[in-house]
Amino acid sequence: MQDLLTVVIPTLNEESNILTPITSVKKLQANCFIVDSGSTDNTLKIARDNQCHCTVGSWKTFGHKLNWAFSNNPFKTPWVMRLDADEYLTDELIDEIKATLPLLDDNITAIAIKRRTVFLNRWIRHGGWYPMWDIRLLRPEYVAYDAVQLTDEYPIVKTGKVINFKNDFVDVKNQGCLHWSLKQLYVANRERWLYSLQLERYSKCNKAQYTHYKTKKVLLKKIYDRLPLFIRPLLYWSYRYFFQLGFLDGIPGLIFHFLHAFWYRFLIDAMIYEVDKCNITLEKLEQEFQRYIC
Repeated sequence: MQDLLTVVIPTLNEESNILTPITSVKKLQANCFIVDSGSTDNTLKIARDNQCHCTVGSWKTFGHKLNWAFSNNPFKTPWVMRLDADEYLTDELIDEIKATLPLLDDNITAIAIKRRTVFLNRWIRHGGWYPMWDIRLLRPEYVAYDAVQLTDEYPIVKTGKVINFKNDFVDVKNQGCLHWSLKQLYVANRERWLYSLQLERYSKCNKAQYTHYKTKKVLLKKIYDRLPLFIRPLLYWSYRYFFQLGFLDGIPGLIFHFLHAFWYRFLIDAMIYEVDKCNITLEKLEQEFQRYIC
């Protein structure tokens, strides 16, 4: 697979997680390309000890970071795959990639894979979190990430066909509620920065660029953005927890769905309110945002 596929792993201080995706790359027998944003722990040492190619740099957004990695892939493979430091591939997906990727026609330029989220050792199956489709395998000359996006990175398929694989990759969120909450604080701050730029984040959404599941998700976010501040997190949680059966995920599901609505989403609204009412300038937000760049 090394002449066909490179797995790109974006990192920042991931020493406790980095062996998880690297193990999957080894099973897949693909190249491993670590794109690091200046880790101060042992992330890079662990990666290099496991024969990964590592690059360190700084990027304004996560989409910009991924586009740079795909364009500067040292292995020059026709396919690349994004895998985060807290994610791994199931054995079934590894077998599917090995068996299918070499046989694909040239008109297939991207592959969507189901994300399986695990929170506090519980698979979150409900609340709209499974199946959650992500385009993770792609031909970099035909697919790019929106470099303006700060949170949800929707790859834009410029040309070609998108297909689905049957098996899952796993997103493991077992570092604890404190770690997860701090991460949401970081992401919420980026959302506030984007709001202050007054960008139409989803204006380019169309079926020529996005597959049907991404189109639906983007349109739902457009509706959410138009709802009143502080009311929409309640509506969002109610929709996920009751109408999408999030309560079936047990206590871990209750914590996950509640925090995602009333910590992450409510915090975004509070920050937006702060910008509007306290006359915080865009220049000040940009300076603050630079402390949290990818």
